[in-house]
Amino acid sequence: MTLPDASQFNSPTVTENQYKEAQAQLIDHIKTLAAKTEVVEAVAPKADQVYVENALSSFQNGAIKTYPTLATANADIANIALNTKVSVLSETDGGDYYKATADATSLTKSPYDSVKQSKDYTDQLFKKYFNVVTNDPEFLLVVTDNAGNRLLAIDRSGYTHLNLTQEYTDTVKPSDTTYHSLVSLLSLLGNVTTDPENLFIVSDASKNTLLKIGRDGMISGNFNIGYSDLLNTPQAPLQLGLEDSSGISNPYLLKISDLSGNILFAIFKDGTVDIPYLSSSNLQVDTINSVLSVLEQNASAKLTTKTKVNVTRQGYMRLKVEALNFPTDITGQIGTKGTVLFCNPTETEQYLKCNVEMFVQGASSANDFKKGYTFDLYNSNGEELGVKFGDMISSRSFHLKAFYRDPTHTRDQAGYRFWKSLAETLDYPYCKINNSVYAQSTTRSDKAEFTFDAKYYPHGFPVEIYLNDTFHGLYTLRLKKTRENYTLNNADLNHIFLDNAEYRARLNTSFNYAQWEIKSPKMKGYSDQGPIPATFPTVQAAIDNLFNFTKGLSANYANHATVLNLPHWVLFYILAELTGHWDIDGNNYNIFTWDGVHWSILPYDMDLTLNWYRNSGATQTGFLINVDIWQTFRTVYSNEIKAMWTKFRNEKSLTTEKVVNTYRNVAKDIPREVYVADKAKWGLATDFTGNDYPNIEQIYRYITARIAYLDSQWLA
Repeated sequence: MTLPDASQFNSPTVTENQYKEAQAQLIDHIKTLAAKTEVVEAVAPKADQVYVENALSSFQNGAIKTYPTLATANADIANIALNTKVSVLSETDGGDYYKATADATSLTKSPYDSVKQSKDYTDQLFKKYFNVVTNDPEFLLVVTDNAGNRLLAIDRSGYTHLNLTQEYTDTVKPSDTTYHSLVSLLSLLGNVTTDPENLFIVSDASKNTLLKIGRDGMISGNFNIGYSDLLNTPQAPLQLGLEDSSGISNPYLLKISDLSGNILFAIFKDGTVDIPYLSSSNLQVDTINSVLSVLEQNASAKLTTKTKVNVTRQGYMRLKVEALNFPTDITGQIGTKGTVLFCNPTETEQYLKCNVEMFVQGASSANDFKKGYTFDLYNSNGEELGVKFGDMISSRSFHLKAFYRDPTHTRDQAGYRFWKSLAETLDYPYCKINNSVYAQSTTRSDKAEFTFDAKYYPHGFPVEIYLNDTFHGLYTLRLKKTRENYTLNNADLNHIFLDNAEYRARLNTSFNYAQWEIKSPKMKGYSDQGPIPATFPTVQAAIDNLFNFTKGLSANYANHATVLNLPHWVLFYILAELTGHWDIDGNNYNIFTWDGVHWSILPYDMDLTLNWYRNSGATQTGFLINVDIWQTFRTVYSNEIKAMWTKFRNEKSLTTEKVVNTYRNVAKDIPREVYVADKAKWGLATDFTGNDYPNIEQIYRYITARIAYLDSQWLA
């Protein structure tokens, strides 16, 4: 039955009978429809209305429930079904949550968070290849690969340093068309030139360098000059072009020309000099020859191919480092590579040129404004290079000591050298430091043979450092704790070298391996500050014997002949009192035995002596060394101390002039202008003030006062 039309009810012409007929027709149609309960029964098994609404909400929101904050979600937790996925949209605590238990009062964060896992994966992938440093003291940002090669660095003055060749050697090649396109593009920024050290330089008309690429592939630039307006200003044409033999000017060693190619000055490879026009009111041929000689030497300086080099010069010299920069990583793990030229200060005498890798050196001093460095040397093939300066031992690694708290660069070296001069006045065998006894043999290790150059302290000499052509500072090139310098044979288990690994490595307690490094002998399975392997019981016993003696010194002192080379310990203590070497409380000394029984103590790091650490170099009276075992040592060995002091004084081996002259000999070759330049570049350490700068007069005054006091206590 069809439904009646609406006009059958509301038309103005509908009669009463027509209305009733339409009504009857409507009632008959309704009777054919299902009842309400029948509809509910038909629909209910298929989908609950609440379920459908929640499901639709879930599809729309990506979760069953969505809340703006976690607090809002927790407040509504009673209306959240068990294990229902909840999405929180806030920035601080956003993510996926769920109701873990029926009586839970707060939601539980879902361990599966797609956004977080995506971020973690991206970070992990990035760190696999790169490392970003933002807390470097000299750079705002540093990006390195995982081998420590610096790829990008922005320093605090605005300079950007970029090294393409370390990671992209296959894509950056001067012969590529892409490379030449880059050169053409950069030329639009300013003037492009080449020189003996760079592939090209981009600069403005005022010769301010914007960008340069060195011949080692290093790119550096200054993006803090303020070129925003200048870049839109037409630049004056370049007036000169400078080329060397590695450029297109093959016949020339050096050529200067204008943009039209007219030669203004040229040096041919056969030595011929071409000067088309020369005007001078005072032309001296010998001066020209001297300059050309220097040019020839500089051009001929080549990286050595040798693995052993003997530099007869040992004394003040220049070290010209060519590198992107000095290292800044205070952990000493990330280094910088380059080349170094050892030469005289005018560079007219060149002793050696080689590859170098540098790392920040020192513990607390690594945080100083002026940093020291480890200097590892290599030949042109990347092989380790041993260098012997004068009568020093040959070494392939040195320390460049900044001595920020000793701008005179005298206290450390002079302290050692005066100690050595006093040791040489002792009776045999103590005069030779090691207590090895000669025995005929044809099978001795070369480490135990030909030890004439062993000094028993980290010998060094002052040097001026240049980074490329810029003065970097006054430093001391010093030996490390190299075994050969102490006549140690690493294979001999009686040759034991103990070095402080921490500031609390004291002698008044039992041996704690975590506070010491055993630098000799070589023991399989041993690592620094680790336990001694059980397979080396004699080494363990020898060390325990020493510490058992020193920790009970007040009771054991009379038996020193079975444990100590006592004259060395007395000398060490006298030197510490004489120079004010206060920093030996578990630090700054080394202990050796060459027979596995008798131990000697030797000084190390004496740059904080003479009372120049926060005390303005004032004179001092009284006994200064009262830490660790030394107050007890002074008491129980007072007779031995007095006897040795009196010997030194009566023999005139210990006088004010002899002490001060040792300091003078360390520094006498340092030019005064280098002292001035170093102070101007680095300023004063925070331990000093403007009126608080050490000099030789302070050394005279301090040593004289110390001798006078110690005479009053020890001179018989």
